[in-house]
Amino acid sequence: MVFQDIAKKIKDKINGYLYSVGDPLPTEVQLAQHYSVSRNTIRKALALLEHDGMIERKHGSGTFVKQKNFIAHVNHMNSLSEIAKKSGKRG
Repeated sequence: MVFQDIAKKIKDKINGYLYSVGDPLPTEVQLAQHYSVSRNTIRKALALLEHDGMIERKHGSGTFVKQKNFIAHVNHMNSLSEIAKKSGKRG
């Protein structure tokens, strides 16, 4: 499904360096133009991200990044404390 592909692309941008927690996403119209799809397709994609807890939609204000998914890329086994230390968390 197209909306699932778009949701994944937006999710990747959120988990990357493009957006921080609390940042607004582009409007539905801007996203629809960027991905060359209808606003309805964008709404479905955003609904998936909202369901996953990654974004928060505020009527009249916009759509905002709620959280990023922490992904630990490891080539070998690390303890949770090592992963937390490398990500800047105290543990």
